Amino acid sequence: MKNRFLAFTEICVLIIALGCMKSGSISVEEQLFKRTVRRLDKMFRYYNRVPIEKENVEQAPTPFMINLEKRIDFVRKTQEEWKCLIDSFQHVIHYDSSSKWADDALFCICIEYLILNNYDGTGTFTQRAEESVKRIEESFSQGGIEEWTKNNMPNFWPNYARSFGGLLRKENEWNNIKYSLQLNVANSLISEGKYRRATDYLRQAVKKCPNTEFEDYTKEIIEITEKHLEQQK
Repeated sequence: MKNRFLAFTEICVLIIALGCMKSGSISVEEQLFKRTVRRLDKMFRYYNRVPIEKENVEQAPTPFMINLEKRIDFVRKTQEEWKCLIDSFQHVIHYDSSSKWADDALFCICIEYLILNNYDGTGTFTQRAEESVKRIEESFSQGGIEEWTKNNMPNFWPNYARSFGGLLRKENEWNNIKYSLQLNVANSLISEGKYRRATDYLRQAVKKCPNTEFEDYTKEIIEITEKHLEQQK
C-alpha cells in the first residue's frame, strides 16, 4: 500500500507540475529523474547488503557454486518498489523524450527489468528489457549516461563498470553500454533456453566491441548457443 501511495504521489506531483511554469533552472523531468535515481541507488544499497553464499558442490567445475537465493528473495519481496521506480523513470521519458535525462532513465529501466527477471522466471521482464534495449537503439543511438547519474549511483555504477573492465571508460562509452545491455539480455535468454534469440542478440552485441577482449568472449558464447541450436534440431 505504501509503495502504491508513493507511485500515486509521484504522478500527482508530475501532473501538477505540468500545469505550471517551470521554476528556477531545474526542469520537471530533471527533478523527478534525480529523485528517482536517489531512490534506486538506495535500493541497490540494500540489495548489495544481502549476502551471496557459496555452496560446496561435488563434481562441479569449481569447488563451490554461488547461491543467489537470498538476493532473489529480496527482489521478490521488494518487487513493487522496483516497479514504482520504473514507472517514475517512464514518466521522465514521457514528459520529454529529448531531455538529456531520457536515455539515462531508459538505461535504469533496462537494468531494473534484468534484476526483476532474476526472480520472475517467466521471461516477462526479459521481454521488457529487450523492448527497452531496442528503444535505446532506435531513439537514443547517440545518447550517453550523464556524469551526475554515475556519481549519484555509488551503490551500482562502480560495480557495473568494473564488471566490464575498462570497456565503459573508453571514448565510445555509450556504444559499449549498449553492448553490455545486449549481453545481459542474451544471458537471460540463454538461461530461459531461448538460444536463437540469444544468438541474434550476441551477434548484434559483438559488432559493438571490435578488437577487444569482449569480442572474443562474445564469439565464444555464440559458439555455445549455436551448438545448443544444433542439438534442438
